[in-house]
Amino acid sequence: MRLRLVILASAGLAGCAMNRQSDANRVGPTARACVIEDYDRKWIDRALGVWGQVTLPALKLEPAPMPLLIFFDRACEYRVVSISDSALRVSAAFDSRAYDQVIALPNGARFSPEPLALTSQAQTDSSPFVTMALAPIWRENPRWISERDWPLFLRRSLVHELTHTRQLPVMGRHLNDVRAELHLGSIDDDIVQEHWGTSDAFRASVKRETYLLFAAATTRDSAERRAFARDAIHLIQARRDIFFAGELAPWATLEQIFLDMEGVAQWAAFETVRRETRGSARYAMKSVRDASYWSQEEGLALYLVLDALVPDWQKRMFSAAPPTSLALLQAALAVPVGATIGQR
Repeated sequence: MRLRLVILASAGLAGCAMNRQSDANRVGPTARACVIEDYDRKWIDRALGVWGQVTLPALKLEPAPMPLLIFFDRACEYRVVSISDSALRVSAAFDSRAYDQVIALPNGARFSPEPLALTSQAQTDSSPFVTMALAPIWRENPRWISERDWPLFLRRSLVHELTHTRQLPVMGRHLNDVRAELHLGSIDDDIVQEHWGTSDAFRASVKRETYLLFAAATTRDSAERRAFARDAIHLIQARRDIFFAGELAPWATLEQIFLDMEGVAQWAAFETVRRETRGSARYAMKSVRDASYWSQEEGLALYLVLDALVPDWQKRMFSAAPPTSLALLQAALAVPVGATIGQR
């Protein structure tokens, strides 16, 4: 699926205030037409419950106020204005309004409805927010015609984005710094793939690195896991030494930030599926993997290995000064640190 983390090129990343006028207070036919479907209401409520009861414990995070959540279909957008949490269920209340062809986001972006889930920061106060398509938009796209469990698909996608909202207050500053250093405009998590994916050597190395990391994550032999992981780290170092040398060195930092952000979010989705369904790691991995997107695929592999080798990594990665996943793995495996590893 297309999950996106977007940092816009603007003087300040910040947002607009949520309009808390309820549907009941609106007038005219538009308000009556914008009623969220019961199907979507149910999976959103379930996802918010799963976030608090399953994902936060997996990430070892304390509860925090929910960020702005904006859902949309082909005609209307639905902003969550309140969430009640009883002993029986979590229930969201929505402010609904029609839009005219394009959706305006708190970061200043405007886009036509498409199947995506997106996290960014608002224009006025840098607060994170999530925008996500509702079920009908996903279902009409032939890319996901084989999907069998739509509620789980949508829940884990929202979990992925909510994880980003807990990362952005710290990581967003790092992204802006390196974006400015490289003189880039707006960026998202596909930036390295888009800029370097035309190189056969670069693309082949990323594919091999990812393969080795997944091999390390899935083997039951601890010595083999460490050997696979070391080989993957050496390949990453070698690729960065070749392609990100000299004035291009900030690309290593940018790549690593997105690997860490996407890796944590994909791991959160993986762990949520595994715990919520009580299924196997193989089933959870199959549910969340998508080889089309490098940062998500290699990032997930990194964090599956990290989870196997570095206890309590969550506390460190959600700290005020997080290390990189690669640095933690290098320390655990006694691998020398390369010059272009992308330290923060």
